[in-house]
Amino acid sequence: MLSLLRHLPLFALVATLLPASLIQAQAKEFRWGGKPGDEYSIDMVQTMRQSLKTGETTTETQTEINMYATWRLESINKEGQLLVAETIDRMKIRIVGPDGKEIKVDSAQAEAPAGQEKMADMLKAFVGVKFERLMDPRGKILEVTLPEETKKALAGNPISPDMLKEMVSKYSPVFPAEKIEPNFRWESKNTTKTPVGAMTLFADYIYVGEVQQDGRTLDKFDIGMNMEFEKGAIPGVDLSLEDQNHSGAIFFDPEIQWMRESRASQDFTVVVKAADGEARNRMINDLKIVLTPKKK
Repeated sequence: MLSLLRHLPLFALVATLLPASLIQAQAKEFRWGGKPGDEYSIDMVQTMRQSLKTGETTTETQTEINMYATWRLESINKEGQLLVAETIDRMKIRIVGPDGKEIKVDSAQAEAPAGQEKMADMLKAFVGVKFERLMDPRGKILEVTLPEETKKALAGNPISPDMLKEMVSKYSPVFPAEKIEPNFRWESKNTTKTPVGAMTLFADYIYVGEVQQDGRTLDKFDIGMNMEFEKGAIPGVDLSLEDQNHSGAIFFDPEIQWMRESRASQDFTVVVKAADGEARNRMINDLKIVLTPKKK
C-alpha cells in the first residue's frame, strides 16, 4: 500500500500527458441521415406469449409474426429533414392456440390453408402497403403520410391507418441536441390512442458507448420502458398494468447514420376489474428488427 501511495504523483503526471481521448470517451453528436437513394431490407420478428386467467381458468397462446419490408431514403431537404419511405413486402404469422394446434399463414402462399382464408386475406392486404415519414435529423417525426392506396388496402383491417401511424412514429428515438458521452441518459414520453383508452409509454435511454458487432463499430443505446393506461376510459372498468419489466437496445451505425438493429423485450400483466369479476392477462413480447443494405 505504501509503495502504491509513493507512485501516485507519477500516475498523476502520466495522466496529464495522455491525450484526453484515452482517459475519457469523446463526446459524440448523433443524427439520423444517409444518402438519398439508400435502400435497406427490414427483417422484423415478434414473438408474443399470453396467459389469460379468468376465475379458475387459464388459457395460453403463442404468436410469432415476421415482417419483411423495404426501407428507402427518398430525399433530404435544405433543412436536413429526411423523407423516408417503407414498403411491406411480405408477412408471416404462426399461432399456437390453447389446444396446442398450430396455424401458419404466409402472404407469399398462393393458396390459404384450409379454414384460414380470412387470416390470409388480412396478411395479403399488407403486402405493398407503403407509408412515408418526414423527420428531422434528431429523429422527431414531423409528418406521416399514407397514400390512398394504403388506406384502401387497410379498410376493415384490425390495424387501422391511425394505428400504423403511431407505430411508425415510435420507430426511432429522438437524439439529444447536444453531444453526449457514455452513460448519458434522457427520457421521452408518447401517448397512443387504443380501443381501451389512451396508453402512455415512458422511455428511458442510456448511451452505452461503442461496441463491435459483425466487424463494425456501432453505438449502443439501452432502453428502459414503462406503460400506463388512462384511468376511467371505460365506465365501470378498472384497467391497470402490473409486474412490468421492459428492456431494449438500439445499435446505431455512424457510417450509414441509421440503426442496424433494435431489440425489445416486454413482460407485463394487464389487469381488468369489473362488476362481474377480474381477468389477468400476462404478456411476454420479444421484438427484433434488423436492417441490411440492399445490393445495388
